[in-house]
Amino acid sequence: MTTSCEFTTADLWDIHHETVKMIPVEFRSYGGISRFSGQTVTLATADDHDAVRGILEKQGHGRILFIDCEGEVAIAMIGDRLASLACANDWAGVIVHGAVRDCEALARIDIAVLALRTTAMRSFARTAVHRCGETITVGGVAVAEGGWIYADQDAILVSALPLLASSACRDAR
Repeated sequence: MTTSCEFTTADLWDIHHETVKMIPVEFRSYGGISRFSGQTVTLATADDHDAVRGILEKQGHGRILFIDCEGEVAIAMIGDRLASLACANDWAGVIVHGAVRDCEALARIDIAVLALRTTAMRSFARTAVHRCGETITVGGVAVAEGGWIYADQDAILVSALPLLASSACRDAR
């Protein structure tokens, strides 16, 4: 279900620049939604596809899964199947500090997906090496579990507190 988003990250930055952080890493939008916000769930993993599935199988309640792959782009952490699962379970979006796959299909799914790039290679490794719920650092910016993300085509902003009256929003392209 898509709700109205009445923000831009540029406007939020102008108003809250003293209290928010902007991730200085260039992410590309691959999902069917490009502007979104919500509370953050964090996962740090190099290649644990099962950990991603385990989180996205749960009800998202409009939250955003932020996956830190430390910028590794050889293996995709999500594709169309996991994005569809996230959409069905009411996740606002998935941000991957790494790669995704199935970009044409992702563009048709009503969910926000940001990543560094695409790759054809899916995760086969099931190392079970991952950290859930911990603060991760991307581009020198701390992203804490339960913090807030505001993202659009311009930027990803991180805030400890909600900046908008509604707790989460997703806005179709």
